Formats: sequence, C-alpha cells, structure tokens
Amino acid sequence: MKTTKKEIIELQKDGWVLTDPSCNQMRKEIVKDNIYQFREDRLIDPISKTYEVYEDTLNYYDYDWWNLVDSCRPFGYTRKQVDKWITERKEIALMLECIFEQSI
Repeated sequence: MKTTKKEIIELQKDGWVLTDPSCNQMRKEIVKDNIYQFREDRLIDPISKTYEVYEDTLNYYDYDWWNLVDSCRPFGYTRKQVDKWITERKEIALMLECIFEQSI
C-alpha cells in the first residue's frame, strides 16, 4: 500500500525529509553525516498496482570510495564530483540515497 499524504506529514514531523514525491522516498538522519534511514513506496506488482514500503538504514562507513563512486555514476554524477564530496565529507545523504535507490 502506498504511503498516504497524512502519513508523510506525520513522518516529516518526526524528522523525515521527502526527497522524491513520485515514489514517496524519504530519508532521516540517524547519526550526523554518517547513518541515514531511507524509505520509499516500491511497486511490487504492476498488474495489481501493489506497493510495499521498502526501508533500509545505511552507514556511510560501510562503503569504500569505489562503492560510492559506482553508485552515484548512474545518476549522472562524475567520479570527480563524488571524489570531492568524499574528500570534503559533503553530500553524504545524497551518496547514500544513490545506493538506496539501487538496492533490491
């Protein structure tokens, strides 16, 4: 079942940030610049239009440089961009979101 607008508002009150309204994708920072929780409505069966909420918690330190770069490249980010983010410890939430979006 898809997340309702009312549920999204309640989640936002609890610190969740809506990052992609097309699939109700949201993230919540658990540990500053390190651990984030993600969730989104994923289509399970296109015929019956069945959705399930998929959630995962990702830790920045679980990924090496190559994991981060390879996960961001399909979204149009260059190796140079991602390398700068890693070096400057910026855009951590975005890098982890790229990993989340490609997870099963």
